Amino acid sequence: MAQYVNLSVVGSAAWWAERLTRQQAMHTRSLTMDAINQAACRILDRDGIDSLTMRRLATELDSRASSLYRHVTGREELLVHVTDHILGEISTPEQHTHWQQSIEQIAISLRQAMIRHPWITQAGIQSPLFGPNAMRLRELFWRPMDQAGYPPEVTVRTYYAVLHYTICSALLALTAFPPQYRDPQQRPSTDLDKLLTLLPADKYPTVVKLGGHALHPDLERDFLQGLRALIESFAASEA
Repeated sequence: MAQYVNLSVVGSAAWWAERLTRQQAMHTRSLTMDAINQAACRILDRDGIDSLTMRRLATELDSRASSLYRHVTGREELLVHVTDHILGEISTPEQHTHWQQSIEQIAISLRQAMIRHPWITQAGIQSPLFGPNAMRLRELFWRPMDQAGYPPEVTVRTYYAVLHYTICSALLALTAFPPQYRDPQQRPSTDLDKLLTLLPADKYPTVVKLGGHALHPDLERDFLQGLRALIESFAASEA
C-alpha cells in the first residue's frame, strides 16, 4: 500500500479533496458511494480483483453503468474507493488503554481486515492512502502516542514501521501458507519434516537441529510476538 505523495494521480490528496467536495453535492442521489463500495466489495470477496468491472458492478446494483459514472470515472477510481472502504472496518481501540495496547489493537484489526479481503493486497498498492478511512487510521494511531507526549517524528516513524510490518504479515499469511494455517484449530504439516530428512547434516547442521520447531507455524502467535517487540522497541528508544 503505497504511501508516496503525487498530486497528479488517482488517489492523491488533491484527487480525494475533489472527490469529497463532489460527493457532498451528490449526497441526495439514490445511488450512493457507500452502496457502490459495498457491492464492489461483495464481488471482490467472491471472485477476486480481476472479476470487478463497471458492467458487472452495475448488474450487482441492479442499476445502469451510466449511473455509476456519475460517481467514478472507471475501475481505477473504483478500486481506490473500495480500498478506503475496507479500511473503515478497522475497529476503534478501547478507551483508556495504554498507547501500546491501542496500537496493538489497531494493527490486529488491520491485519484481520486484509485477510478477510485478500484482494486488497493488490488493489491497495495502486495509489497512496489519503481517503477518509485512511485518515481515520492515522488519527487512531497517532492520537494515543501524541497524548502520551511522544515527538511527532517518533509517532510517525512508529506508525510506518507497524503499518509495514502488519501489511507484510498479512501478505505472508495470504500467499505463503494455505488457508488452513489461518485456522488456529488446524495446523497441518508443512512437509518440512520430509525435507529435513534429506538434508545433509554436515552442510545444514543448524537447520537440521532446529527445523523441527518450524513444522507447525502459528501465524497469529508469531505476528503478535513480533508486533509487541516492534512497538516496545520504539517505546524503549524514547524512554
